[in-house]
Amino acid sequence: LRDENGAVVEILGITRDINERKLFEKRLIEAEKQYRFLFENSPVGLFQMKYLGEYVNTNRSLLKIFDVASLEAFQNLWDEIGLIPANAKPLQERSELLAKEKQVSDYEIHLLLPNGKSIWLRENSQIVEMEGQAIFVEGSFENYTTRRRQDERMKYLAEHDHLTDLYN
Repeated sequence: LRDENGAVVEILGITRDINERKLFEKRLIEAEKQYRFLFENSPVGLFQMKYLGEYVNTNRSLLKIFDVASLEAFQNLWDEIGLIPANAKPLQERSELLAKEKQVSDYEIHLLLPNGKSIWLRENSQIVEMEGQAIFVEGSFENYTTRRRQDERMKYLAEHDHLTDLYN
């Protein structure tokens, strides 16, 4: 405010205590760091994808399962996997179940890779909705190929004579 000569005699201001907001922001940043650490260091392959199939986030474990170095390389590989005729039915069944149930739990899927190898995956996924619309699918893939082969070998040995290899 100024007096009749134009000199400043008072200053009027408004202050707001932002300590609570700053504390909240700090906690949010810390929670995001913890989530990122858990996501990146999980031994299980984790992913987020748009509902229409474009992967937007993966962790190192998922990239390792598919032997690729980046999200882009994984997306390209996944697109190739979808073009292999033997994969059409299992991938379609998975998509239909996910759309119907909004989640899949311990879903086993056998896929052929473009390099000719096969892989057994166990998937746990759920659709994330916002205002009733499916936005994302978040989930995990666990490679259990070795375990599956061991189980099949044990079953074979249990059903066949160990000397003659004939069915019991």
